[in-house]
Amino acid sequence: MVGTSNVSFGEQLRVLRERAGMTQEELAERAGLSRDAISALERGRRNRPHPPTMAAIIDALRLSEADQKALRAATRNSIEVELPEPRSAVRSIPVLATRLIGRSIEFDEICAMLAEPSIRLLTVNGPGGVGKTRLAIEIGLCTEHLFPGGSAFVPFSAVWDATLINPTVASAMGGRIASLPNSRGSVTVGSADQRFLLILDNLEHLTGAPAAISELVSSIPDVTVLVTSRAPLRITGERAYPLQPFSVSSRAPGASDDDTFERDAVDLFLERARAVEPGFRPSERTMQAVRDICRRLDGLPLAIELAAARVKVLPPEALLDRLDHSLNLLAGGPRDQETRLQSIRAAIAWSYELLDPIEQAAFRTLSVFSGGFTMAGAERVLTEALGIDEFAALELVSSLVDKNLVRTIPNDTSEPRYLMLFTIRSFGHAELATAPESDAVYESFIKWITDVIDTAAESFRDDGGDEQWVHFSILEAERGNWRSALSWLHERRDTKRLMHLTTALGWFWYVRGPIQEGRSWVERAQILDSGKGLPADRAASLVSAGTLAYFAGDAEKSKAFLEESIAVGSEDRQAWWYACALMLLGMVAESGGDYTLAEDYLGQANTAFASIPHEINESLALGYQAVAIWGAGDVARARSVLESSIALQRRNRARWWLATALGYLSLITGEQGDLAAAAAAEHESLRIRWQETRLDSGDSERMTGDSRWEAGVWDDAAAALADLAVLASRANRDDDAAMLFGAAKASWRQVGRTQANLPERLTYQAARETSRIRLGSDRFAEAYEQGSQILGDQALALALTISEEILACYPGESS
Repeated sequence: MVGTSNVSFGEQLRVLRERAGMTQEELAERAGLSRDAISALERGRRNRPHPPTMAAIIDALRLSEADQKALRAATRNSIEVELPEPRSAVRSIPVLATRLIGRSIEFDEICAMLAEPSIRLLTVNGPGGVGKTRLAIEIGLCTEHLFPGGSAFVPFSAVWDATLINPTVASAMGGRIASLPNSRGSVTVGSADQRFLLILDNLEHLTGAPAAISELVSSIPDVTVLVTSRAPLRITGERAYPLQPFSVSSRAPGASDDDTFERDAVDLFLERARAVEPGFRPSERTMQAVRDICRRLDGLPLAIELAAARVKVLPPEALLDRLDHSLNLLAGGPRDQETRLQSIRAAIAWSYELLDPIEQAAFRTLSVFSGGFTMAGAERVLTEALGIDEFAALELVSSLVDKNLVRTIPNDTSEPRYLMLFTIRSFGHAELATAPESDAVYESFIKWITDVIDTAAESFRDDGGDEQWVHFSILEAERGNWRSALSWLHERRDTKRLMHLTTALGWFWYVRGPIQEGRSWVERAQILDSGKGLPADRAASLVSAGTLAYFAGDAEKSKAFLEESIAVGSEDRQAWWYACALMLLGMVAESGGDYTLAEDYLGQANTAFASIPHEINESLALGYQAVAIWGAGDVARARSVLESSIALQRRNRARWWLATALGYLSLITGEQGDLAAAAAAEHESLRIRWQETRLDSGDSERMTGDSRWEAGVWDDAAAALADLAVLASRANRDDDAAMLFGAAKASWRQVGRTQANLPERLTYQAARETSRIRLGSDRFAEAYEQGSQILGDQALALALTISEEILACYPGESS
């Protein structure tokens, strides 16, 4: 008998083999094993042979009972797992009562990673309620071919002591863990072709888990470990797989697109709804509400399931209305689920309570952002509200991203944006409301967003096209944040700051919309002010109100606002706002056909802008003055003045205003019979508009039937379509003219305008009637109807093509 007190299995086997006078090859041949298998056992690469392997070695060596006992005992000197001797592989994966919905791509990707022998540790991480556990179970049930050695699912939500990880694992695998190795020994639970899958579920709350899992992986070479956690373990050899919520589109509620993006989310809602209400048969209107619910909940599976469970008492339309007000609706999950998964609040609270106090404060603070934030915004608010430095703020944001409480939003810019899911932000917002730092957080937030808006407003006023559109994009990205700021200021009746922000946002609302939203906010600020604030502030606010009213087609209301602005600001006049009021009054008079009054106002505005000086708006006033002159019938003088305006606009790179002026130039030169100049001007105008509609975030957000784009961009684009229709009619392309007039009408309808302004309206009417006569009413109506189905980008793309074809008829004339 060989002593075994401190001898490893490999050493014991080598002694017994040499005593029997056998080489490794001879023992392997007698035992029916490979030489590599015997070598691996003796060198410690495998310290626990399978029971059949052990029996074959004992028979080949013809060991006595004492030597057999010694060899078996030696295994305990270098291993931590002692498995029983089952005749079949361990399979302990729970079978769930519901089918897995969606996740086919994620399932295939994770299975492909698990099939790689080099990947020993894979962590599926994501926010609470994203479906990590459900997906892991499905993978465990469907990968027997990858893991012939067996598989086990080990839940850890009820385990709070990391020292219990190994015993819990051993129990699930059919054995036990006595201790972790202090030597170079390891555990083998199967042969090289009998890999074992170990699924460790919900480990984020165990602070000692990374070290324990690292030792487990290094000690059991035949085991592949699949971990689910809300954050990666961040240990050597780990591969992380971030699991995202179901894909949902970013369209506003009620958007009339198909449900391609929401398909998996909608399928989940419908299946869970029918589980509680078997007769649930949604109408198309109800289906739209279901899609909107899935969008509102960011595609988070648990939130969708809990929402669907409410259809027995709340139809989806009513449920959607209530979602913004309380997370308590998202409760009442199956009682056989863990408590943390029976309500969305409990699921988020589980993660929140695992944060340390400063992380909790940062989480509450970041919930003030609505619609995402940049790192610069987060640092500004965190440092001011919590009194920490920028490095600490960066670390806190990074930590919350790691824990899947904050997401990184993919975008095309160099500066990443971050976002909290709706349910997570709602939880944080409720916590912030009762936190001692709440007022400081909101004050820091208001100061930050005010600086963003003021910088943008200054650019709108003073910069050329490129700089302006950078800030348009910034304000578009921060739309949710400034809306939140306006609501907060209004609730607290902070009139001065509310009026300041609504005034500064006026031009943005005009260009990017919705115009009616802007009108509502500006007028609410004025109602709160009731004439009590500074005259200069009210005068500026009234100009903003007049601007939005004019571009919404409400000329009378616009005129009233603008005249009041001039009266209010007469003693404390701000030159720029005063000049704007004069210019807009000229535009109002022009749209009403009073060209003499319009030219007078616009001439005054031109002089006022020149005295500041402010060339961008001077060029704009000069351009509208040219339109008034054209309306009065002096076409030659109108062209001369308009060309002077265009020269100023080119010098200042005011591209959007340049596009408008070029459209007018096309109409005026076409009226003179100079179709070459008209074609060149119109093509350049359309090319600018096409470029500018692409210079911000998200072509998918463009007006393709979505009525929320009640913006000046599309008002002007509609005018461009009509301008081209006039040119097409003059060039005898009457089918194109009819189609373009239809597209223009549809675009104006989208932004709430019933008809074009004067004097161009009369030109449109004349060209439309000319083409109708030449085509005949039926053919014109057919082409017009076809055009009315083309909106937004598609309409502009069509217009560009037609303008290129017309321009090709006048070679060498393009400007």
